[in-house]
Amino acid sequence: MSSTVSPSSNSRTPSWILTLILLGIGCWLMAVCWHEWLCDQLLAANFDCEGGRRWLIRRLKGRLTGDPLGSTATVPFENVLISQIVFTCLWWFSGAAILAKRLRVSYGRSLLVWGYQSSLWWLLAGSWAVCHFLTLFLGWTSAAVAISHFPEMWLSFASAGWMTTFVCQFVRWRNRDASSVPHGADAASVGEPQSRVPLPVWLAVLTYTLIFGVMNTLLYNNLLIPHGDSAMYEEHLWNLLHGKGFRSFIDKGLFLGEHIQIIHLGLIPVYLIWPSHVLLEWCESFGLALGAVPVYHMAWRQTRCRWRAACLACAYLLYIPMQRLDISIDFKTFRPEAFGIPLLLATLNALDTRRWKAFGVWLFAALMVKEDYALIIGPLGLWIAIHEFRTAPPGTSRLRRVWPGLALAAGAVVYLWWAVKIAIPYFKAGNEVHYAQYFSRFGKTTNEIIYNLLIHPDWLLGELITPENFLFAAALCLSLALLPLWSPGRLAVGAPLFAALCLNQIARNTQHHFHAPLVAIVFWAAAHGLNNVKEFTAWWARRHGGTNLITADGVRFAVIMTLFASSGFHFWHALSPGGLPFWDTLSAAHWSRKYAPTERAAEFPKVLAEIPPDKHVASTDFVHPRFNHHARSYDYSGYRPNVPADVEYLVIDVRGPYSQIRSPEDVAEYQKHPERWELLPDNTNGYFYVFKQRAVQAQLESTP
Repeated sequence: MSSTVSPSSNSRTPSWILTLILLGIGCWLMAVCWHEWLCDQLLAANFDCEGGRRWLIRRLKGRLTGDPLGSTATVPFENVLISQIVFTCLWWFSGAAILAKRLRVSYGRSLLVWGYQSSLWWLLAGSWAVCHFLTLFLGWTSAAVAISHFPEMWLSFASAGWMTTFVCQFVRWRNRDASSVPHGADAASVGEPQSRVPLPVWLAVLTYTLIFGVMNTLLYNNLLIPHGDSAMYEEHLWNLLHGKGFRSFIDKGLFLGEHIQIIHLGLIPVYLIWPSHVLLEWCESFGLALGAVPVYHMAWRQTRCRWRAACLACAYLLYIPMQRLDISIDFKTFRPEAFGIPLLLATLNALDTRRWKAFGVWLFAALMVKEDYALIIGPLGLWIAIHEFRTAPPGTSRLRRVWPGLALAAGAVVYLWWAVKIAIPYFKAGNEVHYAQYFSRFGKTTNEIIYNLLIHPDWLLGELITPENFLFAAALCLSLALLPLWSPGRLAVGAPLFAALCLNQIARNTQHHFHAPLVAIVFWAAAHGLNNVKEFTAWWARRHGGTNLITADGVRFAVIMTLFASSGFHFWHALSPGGLPFWDTLSAAHWSRKYAPTERAAEFPKVLAEIPPDKHVASTDFVHPRFNHHARSYDYSGYRPNVPADVEYLVIDVRGPYSQIRSPEDVAEYQKHPERWELLPDNTNGYFYVFKQRAVQAQLESTP
């Protein structure tokens, strides 16, 4: 795993000529990369840092061209190259000085070895430009599209390797006798049946909860959390506790006609104390953060080292596909699927320790998250059967060890069939499950979709092998330095769900919520991948006994690089203060656009004061959550233009997200039936329109 050469070791020292050549090539390739990324806005958009891009263009004496937004730029290449050379010299000379002092070697030797090691990683980073050019030159359009959409991941991976090389050289490590201490183990951890989660991990969990809890609260206060697929779940709890059924009034019937999803009912005990959507936001953030605990335990069992396990736990907290479950696309901040990640991680942790009762409890809870989790439980049962068959001690009955896994796989298939073909249609008045429309390219019903996929394998392959799916896989694994690939068997448990998402027309990325179960599988594979790294580097050490690539070096390098890779991808894409978009003034995720107090939010309490809680209200999406506790709260979004007859008040968020209403005459009900609707005086400076329906009871009596 590691390719480092210690300045203090007796390994062969690279020549100065080779080092200078590699540094020169790496420096030139990186200048080519930065020049392309700065000049092409489509490439620069991957970094989500338009403000920083424009700042760099100005500093490099370039200028924006094209439309007013600056779609392209002209930057002198020589200025980029000079800046890259200056940067290269700074980290080369300063890094070598630090390592020379730390390792007590001559500055010349440190300069030579550190320059050689660093040049290899920057050659890897600069190879993006080579691959991009070759795919365009050869006409490999799909490959060129894929490469052009993840330069920031490529850069983060190479940067993680470079920083890990420096850290592993800087810290002095004591080699231990492999016969007395497990590879990579702390002396204090040997023989311990369990390792307590250290304080730094708990502090990281609390920090994550605090940051995202505050962010989600501010989004709610600023009327930026939609009702659909977010605040509607709080309405489920309120309606259930007030005798209105397990539903939101956005649903035609009970919510079970959409999903077999009841895990959020577990929040009722705390919801009784504080009946607010904000409570659900804090619970979700804390639940997601708690996933770091089973990740820590799984990594500790593989490494027997607290700090390495803590590194993987922190990588989980920085992992963007996990954080997208907390704040997903369109700032949908609460989804019950998020609870599936810590529950499934706890399930896998119990499986690793063969605590079967705990495994059953956590497994049942995970299935209550959503019927989709059966797509993970089924392959997990097959994995258990194969694993038990392969590891059965001599003289034991293999069939007896295999059948529980096979039964679990069969049970998951039956459960998924029951949920999709019986339970959901029953609560949906016999209609097809709504997410069949996500696969409309293959048919209109689940039976038609499955049939077409079976008889047209070319359709299946054509949809699976696409640039979008490649990027989806890269977002899941490359941001963890490819560590999950070191445990391919465990990673394969997520293959059926991953394939299903690749066929889904809206879920081929980590912006939504569909990938939640894959997060747990990826970290389960990553934790066990550390053990495979240990075995590989042990084999390498036996084969190359004269090098410094001992087993501990490989595991150490893998876990630190994973943390740096996760941090790098987090830096470019996080919506939290740890991400550059949060501070970039031209980014849509800049803090001032989402979290600073707004006049629109300040005016809304005036609207709320006009409408008593016992009234029936229809409202547009982003103010809809504020009426969840009214007698009735109907949706009046663009895709539901008709209001029910019993609506007494109609609330229009004129300046809210996606609003197309600019005057009272744009409201269809008021335009068609002005005699039924009274426009109340506006005291919100034009931010909201409130209509009151006249003689609702008389209309109800006349309605057949």
